[in-house]
Amino acid sequence: MSYRLIRKKFLDYFTNHGHKFVPSSSVVPDFHDNSCLFVNAGMFQFKNILLGQPHDFGSLKLAANSQKCIRISGKHNDLEEVGRDNYHHTFFEMLGNWSFDGIGNEEACHMALDLLVNHYSLPLSKLYFTYFGGGNGLMPDRKTRDVWISLGVDPGQIIKGHIVESILSDAKTDNFWSMGNTGPCGPCTEIYYDGSGYMDKRRGALVPDCLDHLEEIWNIVSISHNMVTEKNLSKLPVCHIDTGMGFERLVKIVEGKKSNYETSLFQPIREHLEESGRPALSMSGSSGVDLQAFQTVLDHVRCLTVAVTDGATFTPGGRGPPLKQLMKRSIWFAERILEMKQLDWSKIVPIIATVYDDIFPEITANQERTIETLNKEMYKAQSGLYKGEEKLVEEIKKGKASISSIHDLYQTHGFPLEVSRLTCKLNDVELDWADVSRIQSYTSPKQENPKQTPRLQPNLENIYPEIVSEMHKAGCSSVQLARKAVEVKDVKIACAIQKGNISSDLKKGPASLVLDKTCLYPLKPGCASEQGFLIGAGFKFNILKVELLKDVIVHSGIVEEEISDFSEVPFVISVDVERRLGLSRAFTSMLAVAHCVAKEAAIKNNQLRIKSYKVGLDRAIVQFDNEQLKKSNIKPENWAEIARSSSLVVDLLVSMARTASPWTKCEEDVDVICFDGQTSPYHEVVEYPMRSFVLPNLRFDSTLDENVSESPKALLCAPVASNLHSARMLQVINCRVSKDSTKVWIACGKIGLEIENSVQNISNNMSNVYEINNNKERVEALRKLTEGKILPYRFRYLLRKKKIATGLDVGSDYFGLFKEPECFE
Repeated sequence: MSYRLIRKKFLDYFTNHGHKFVPSSSVVPDFHDNSCLFVNAGMFQFKNILLGQPHDFGSLKLAANSQKCIRISGKHNDLEEVGRDNYHHTFFEMLGNWSFDGIGNEEACHMALDLLVNHYSLPLSKLYFTYFGGGNGLMPDRKTRDVWISLGVDPGQIIKGHIVESILSDAKTDNFWSMGNTGPCGPCTEIYYDGSGYMDKRRGALVPDCLDHLEEIWNIVSISHNMVTEKNLSKLPVCHIDTGMGFERLVKIVEGKKSNYETSLFQPIREHLEESGRPALSMSGSSGVDLQAFQTVLDHVRCLTVAVTDGATFTPGGRGPPLKQLMKRSIWFAERILEMKQLDWSKIVPIIATVYDDIFPEITANQERTIETLNKEMYKAQSGLYKGEEKLVEEIKKGKASISSIHDLYQTHGFPLEVSRLTCKLNDVELDWADVSRIQSYTSPKQENPKQTPRLQPNLENIYPEIVSEMHKAGCSSVQLARKAVEVKDVKIACAIQKGNISSDLKKGPASLVLDKTCLYPLKPGCASEQGFLIGAGFKFNILKVELLKDVIVHSGIVEEEISDFSEVPFVISVDVERRLGLSRAFTSMLAVAHCVAKEAAIKNNQLRIKSYKVGLDRAIVQFDNEQLKKSNIKPENWAEIARSSSLVVDLLVSMARTASPWTKCEEDVDVICFDGQTSPYHEVVEYPMRSFVLPNLRFDSTLDENVSESPKALLCAPVASNLHSARMLQVINCRVSKDSTKVWIACGKIGLEIENSVQNISNNMSNVYEINNNKERVEALRKLTEGKILPYRFRYLLRKKKIATGLDVGSDYFGLFKEPECFE
């Protein structure tokens, strides 16, 4: 059965059962939807229906389609897996059917089983089923289990989803689906296929470990909730049904192939690669790196073609970086391993267009523009790719290849990590790849959900002596702080306070705890607090605030599961890692800006006077002393250049050089930026290649060399070297100069990325606006284009020079982004 017929059977089945066929949406989301860079799930275009928000689908109740999906960023990122196995893809089709208060879960299960068994002729004995096992405050979905049994499924082929207890978040289960960190979600039931005969050999009932040997082919989700944050679910007024089945995997199973890439779907482009590569080369006879090359190129050329067809561009921010990675990986595997002269997009794109002409006709309609765009990017990528390869090979020959050098190649030059790994391997160099792989991340960090958190109880300072006495009784003279840890075990509660009094037990509700050891940092007032969990013996404490009471670290929060006697119980404390990274990105960005300010003012880093600062998740506000800055006559245009240079500094940070101890004054010989005489607790001093790279945007005068920091240990950065990249997309939002100080608003991470996307969108539409002949109408069109958007200082400065107002007055909180105190607690 060919791939076309397999897809047609699916769509025909559901249209014959009252579903309306809805064409796939573009794989590039609408500009106003910043939840992800690419559409990564079949339900994406139906989100507003699921959330009960305004939409364009009228009274649609039942729908079916094949949605284009790309997973190279955010929560769903399969880039580094592609090529290594025979089933991961960066681009894939998601077959799906939906019920918007039309049919229930029972009918959806019945139709799924009927289609698989009676229309695709898959043996029922080869199918296995999972159901929601409970978690997120929801009960196990035993009703779905009973539905499968009523449809003739053997109970031995059904298993409850495995619940994973996490100290970083509430209990979650394998059978709870969400599109991302926020959005529509709910419990699901999955259908697996035993194509290898594993269960036949095992001859036993299904257990959780078996699922690793089976292939998931269909997921039926009951969209019953909206994930407001990762720990906060709100029930939707109506439960909808969302099902998804990966088309490529279904084709493999129905056609009886061992690999997705062996199917009729990939045959046309596979034959082109075999004809274009070295003589006698075929995928069927390949293994090792040759097979990986075939699979990587087959996948990537599809993804690039679809993405560019739908309007994605290779810009520096947003969707550009992951697409550039795809292009470089495609070039290297095609030219270096398959020995193709180069990727011939004039042949590749038409082949892909023909493959999808019955379902995605837009590929055919736009192929000329797509070919032109891909060729242009390929020629640009080839030069940088091979320069990076030459540099890595040279370091390998000199015996200098290291995690640091690979990180630098990836971060500064965009050299793909998998290409680095294989280049090292082909030159007999083995590296700890677990460290290298952590460099890669296109995930969008979780944004803070501003909320009021419990402060220290009012009379806590008054009972400080009692707290210290209680600590000594528990054998704890001081609190041990594990600087780099995200989890500490065998933790003892040295003192507990509830309702303002020392307590020997802990009831549900607000409490403050002193522990003998912790991995959560107490930040100064004005900075958002670290958060985490303390668990053990059924007890659970949600830590919302960490503060210093004189010399004692106090954890305040909510007791969610109480305990009567904690004196002998070993607990585990864990930090909310995403929150820590959000704070560390903000510290890094603030330090980068401060470093560039120091250079612009021609003073050393450790002489820069910072009057005050506030740090939240992916945002910061810092005030510099004007007494220093006015001597250097920093003007508005200089702040625009400082903003640009700050981003460059973050991009240029490389390997860690030495550690600066937290909570102590910096050594005089280490020229780092300090706040209140302290270094940031998250950061370590790292090497900044000052002599090998001159920041081009600053008024750096070589005659001032002796006054300007030249020490390579000139800046602080993220907790570990592999997270340096996470501060990218730094944006200076505004600068306000008053009599005594200059106040700077800074954003980074996902917030910075969204701002960059806004700038890119405006830039892309500028040409249309400038075609307006009437000057007044043109200015009004530009004003409307920028209205309601958070724009960086450098961009607003350029618009201001053109006398275009942007609707953001100096000192505003930018739509709540810098609202105090909520965003800094």
